[in-house]
Amino acid sequence: MCTYEKNMAGLWKITKDAVELLSEQVVTENNAVDLAKVASIQAMAIFNDNQGWVRHVINKTGDIIETKPVGGVFKSAGTSISRGFIDIDMDADKLFTFFISPEGYGLIDPDSRPEEQAKYLQRFEGFKQNIPGAKLEVANSFLQLPIVMKKETKDREYVILNMHDPSRRLFTSNSMLHTSRPGGSSFQNIVPESKETTRILNTFALHCVPTGPNKCRVSTTSWTDVATGNAKLEDRLIQGWWAPYFERLRKLAESTRSTL
Repeated sequence: MCTYEKNMAGLWKITKDAVELLSEQVVTENNAVDLAKVASIQAMAIFNDNQGWVRHVINKTGDIIETKPVGGVFKSAGTSISRGFIDIDMDADKLFTFFISPEGYGLIDPDSRPEEQAKYLQRFEGFKQNIPGAKLEVANSFLQLPIVMKKETKDREYVILNMHDPSRRLFTSNSMLHTSRPGGSSFQNIVPESKETTRILNTFALHCVPTGPNKCRVSTTSWTDVATGNAKLEDRLIQGWWAPYFERLRKLAESTRSTL
């Protein structure tokens, strides 16, 4: 067993009934790479898990996503993580390169601010130095969702560890703690909750796998908690994200074909 597996065993697991997601940890120079490895293992385990997932048809096209309850430290949220798989007529490497660009972030989250994508709180320069496009950094962003924010006076903030690994075409994003942004969510007891902002949570991963010439399968998983205190609304928000996301992906593939 590798050192990171020994030191970080128990931070997450999957059972037949629930996904106990990687919890908020304080990211430092010493543990960032290890946490990224754990996040990568968790992501692939979620994609490959075959127990306890409930299928949902999300649009008239017949697209399907699957959900499974979240357990562990986030169990009290009462929500589910979701995953989806879609086949796209694009080269896997080119699509992954797009995904980790500012434009790609915009496809994943159209409400995000493009200018935020170049910012970070800490970058770990030694991460996979021999792989072009590889990146590991802690960043923060603020929720831009009107249905949640319209009556708020306090910003809702994500603090996340983002990992881009083009050699595996794997992108992970996990909520963490960082000394540059004091505080954390209500689900952890390592540090006091933030007084400046309301800390919200994100677990996201994306994997592109070639299935043929200029064809690939995109596997995506996503869980959020935007601190509404309403489990039904939280599930509705994340499940409502999927159909437009798949539509944006198909339009991207169509626009790519039209320029060939």
